[in-house]
Amino acid sequence: VRADLCELCVMKPPLSPQTDLPELIEGLHDSTIIAIATDHAPHTIEEKHKALASGKKVYGVPGIQEMLPLMLTHLPEQGFNLSAISRLLSTNPASRFHIKERGKIVAGYHADLTFVDTNRQYQIGDANHPIQSRCGWSAYQDWPVKGEIVATMVNGRFAFVNQAYSQKLHSTQVQ
Repeated sequence: VRADLCELCVMKPPLSPQTDLPELIEGLHDSTIIAIATDHAPHTIEEKHKALASGKKVYGVPGIQEMLPLMLTHLPEQGFNLSAISRLLSTNPASRFHIKERGKIVAGYHADLTFVDTNRQYQIGDANHPIQSRCGWSAYQDWPVKGEIVATMVNGRFAFVNQAYSQKLHSTQVQ
């Protein structure tokens, strides 16, 4: 997390210390941990500072836009290939939470897909990769990552292509 944003990155439960990382990685390898997820708490910097000034805390940080590039950058260093990352971020959560016909590429399933150029490197929040969240900031601002999301499909329709959202996206309830 960027040093100038540390006081804003208050979470519940709190972030684990860096010393816990080896045990987290071991848990991913031995399937004690079966999924990686994030909640997205798009509080603005102004909301966070206002709460701090009044002695309160606003928990959470934005993170959904950054999750996949961060995982594609750091999990391979720990021995995880693309298939394992896909299982941790998609297949296993869909299975665990009994989300029907999602989480893998199978005939008859909903086509919820993310297209990634795994060779592209960039910095989070740079001019070509602006923060898309309404809050406009990221705890990972300026972090170098590898793996650019070039498109996403939701229910078989393109929702995001080359940094632009589709205006024709219609959501459906997940079952």
